[in-house]
Amino acid sequence: HAQGPHGPLMAISSMAGDGRLNVAPGVEVDGSAEPPAPIELVETPAQRAAVYVHVGPYDELPDVYRRFSEAMVAAGHTPGEEPREIYVSHDDGPTTRIVWPLA
Repeated sequence: HAQGPHGPLMAISSMAGDGRLNVAPGVEVDGSAEPPAPIELVETPAQRAAVYVHVGPYDELPDVYRRFSEAMVAAGHTPGEEPREIYVSHDDGPTTRIVWPLA
């Protein structure tokens, strides 16, 4: 597994106002974690989300996101902000779990 010191490596991404992508790297931790400064602990609220597991190269992710968004809209859902990428494994090639909050 792609593990950090506490749990799976992950990133939270969002679009900046100027069209650029903001990426916040991190690790999943339990609620008792006390990170050293300047690292910040960010809690994400429980919420409904669509989840997709992509097995393949990271350079395929932009197309995966486009198709995932289209599938959510076709199913009557509205993709929310700040999808999360959790890097599950590298054993048989990269495995990325995308957790995309619903608006």
